[in-house]
Amino acid sequence: MDSLRSYDQDGVRIMEVSGEFDLANCHELEAFLSATLVDVKPVVIDFSAANYIDSSVLSVLARQKIRVGERLRIVVPDQTQVRRIFAVTGLDERLNICGSIAEAQRSGSQVAG
Repeated sequence: MDSLRSYDQDGVRIMEVSGEFDLANCHELEAFLSATLVDVKPVVIDFSAANYIDSSVLSVLARQKIRVGERLRIVVPDQTQVRRIFAVTGLDERLNICGSIAEAQRSGSQVAG
């Protein structure tokens, strides 16, 4: 089941993406991110529970990166199909990709501090 959830943890907004997101439902993801990314907190978008994304989701993330800037971290565990699409497109080098929420929080605190 595809789902989106947001919560705050240690001063960081965590946004969980679960299931499959592609052209058919990426508008839901974009609306969710746009509505949730309105404050100045560091933001982590967690794709740990995502099974599949396509290039439309990458476009959404690229737009959010422009909007949010260095506050944005994206969690995508190593050795997953979702991580592979970031690597194949080269976005793993352009977006702040981390392997875990803990790594993302450490990385975000270095930028904020």
